[in-house]
This record gives sequence, structure tokens and C-alpha cells, in this order.
Amino acid sequence: RYYFHQTANLNPGDVYISPMDLNIEYNKIETPFKAIVRASTMVMSDDGSKQGILIINLNAQYLLQQLVQTEATMSGNVMLLNEQGFWLHGGDKEENWAFMFPEKRNLNFRNRFPQAWNAISASDFGSIKTDQGYFIFQTVHAGRHNSLLNEDINDEDRHWPAWKLVSRVPADSFDAELSDISRLLIMFFVLAATVIAIGTMMYTRAQINHHIAKKKIHHLAHHDALTGLCNRRLFMEMIDHELLHAKRSHDPLILMYLDLDRFKPINDRYGHESGDQVLKGVAQRLKGLLRESDTLCRLGGDEF
Repeated sequence: RYYFHQTANLNPGDVYISPMDLNIEYNKIETPFKAIVRASTMVMSDDGSKQGILIINLNAQYLLQQLVQTEATMSGNVMLLNEQGFWLHGGDKEENWAFMFPEKRNLNFRNRFPQAWNAISASDFGSIKTDQGYFIFQTVHAGRHNSLLNEDINDEDRHWPAWKLVSRVPADSFDAELSDISRLLIMFFVLAATVIAIGTMMYTRAQINHHIAKKKIHHLAHHDALTGLCNRRLFMEMIDHELLHAKRSHDPLILMYLDLDRFKPINDRYGHESGDQVLKGVAQRLKGLLRESDTLCRLGGDEF
């Protein structure tokens, strides 16, 4: 998927936020439609090598529901467009998400409202009156939560989508609504602030989940998956530390190595699942014999 490859090219610590699109399962668009934004980042090891990619799917339906609720209080039409001018919200039933379907690629805002799109795509915010209506628009950057005043970011340097939030009043009702335009503007900018806040919340949540996942990955890398005990990697780190401590403090250090006799016949006769149960049972019994200051590790196989 495109967001995997985009994340793979990021610098360590960068977070990629995908465009909003529809969820795909088994190479098919999930129905009913589910709007998804993905936040992803590269997971690095302590030595700086790439270990994997963490991808979090964020449900964008809440954001679209906010637009529906706001639209109910306005006489105009509220639309959310992607950077290519396709409707994410506010188009007809066949027009929303048209970019996900090759046969609908001509159903987009820029084809229906070309004059308005020329102005909207060329500027971050503003308004324009055309024969097709009066348009007020604002660009929303999903990831620029802490750099609103930074205008030096090029399109190729962005790791997040930019959406166009557009409010349209039809031309035939514009003059009648002119006296209420201030109310329309207030509602629009309140809506814009809501979208920015939601984008910030999504980004912050992704960062928090990334931190939690990083801690979990660290635990998995240093503990045995079967017994939950420290693994060989953590043992080697700890024994070096403990030897230095014992040398410095002149305290005795006791290291006991043991394995299980006649363990292989259990696997051969009863299967590996039974062998796993034995290993877990032994681990629990050994832990019950130790003090809190003692450490128990499983080096592999039946070796403790």
C-alpha cells in the first residue's frame, strides 16, 4: 500500500499522515464505505537500524459527521475536497470518493466548478463569486498543528495531506443571503477551527500510540514470548552490568545454569504444545522460588 512505501522513505522520528480515503480489505473497497486516515512511522532499534513500520488506522467518520451537523445550520453546501479536487464530502452520492473508482475519475469539483477550482487550488484561503455560486474556502493541513506560521514547507516536504474546506451558496440565492453573510463566515471559520483541532487530535493520538507501541516492541525484544522471562539478549546485557557492579562493590554474584533432563521425549511423544506447557510450568515454579532481587532468564529451548 502507498502509505507503507511513503513511511519507509521517512527520516527516523517523522510521522506520515495519509490522505483520507476508503478502507480496502482483500483488495476490495469495504462497504458500507469507511473513511480512513492512516498515521504511520518507522520503528527503529537502539543502533539506528529499521525494525518495522507502525501503522494506525484512524476512523475519519467522526470528522465527516461534524460537517453534516454544521451543514444543517447553514443555507449553503459544505464540501471537503482532497488536493486533486475530488469530493470527500458534499458532492452527490456518485461524486463522493469518485477518485477511488477509475470509471468515475471525471466526477470531481474541478470539472464541475472550473473557475472556482482555479482560485481555490491557487490559494490557501479566500472567496470567489462565479456564475455557479459564491465560494468561501480554507486549506486545512492535517499535520501542521504546531507550525501554522511556517510557510517554508514545500509540497514535497510535507508528510500530511492538505484538504480544501469549501462552503458554496448558489448564485440564485446569494443576493438574498447577502445580509446573512457574516453569520455564514462565522460558521465557516468555526468549522475550519474544528477541523484543525480534529487533525491535531488525530496527530497527537498517533504520537501517543506510537510511544506505547514502541515500549511494547522493546518489551517483546527483551523477553521470551512463551514464558515471559528475560531472553538471551537481555541476559547478556544484564550479566555484563551485574559483573561490573559485583566487581565495584565486592559483593558476591551467583550464576546458576540449568536445563531440563528428558525434555525431548515429551516433545516427541506428546507434541510441542505439551512441551510448551512444561516450560511455562517450570518457569512459574522457578519464579516462585526466587526473591524479588533475583533474575530468571530463558536462554532458549529448555535452558534457564
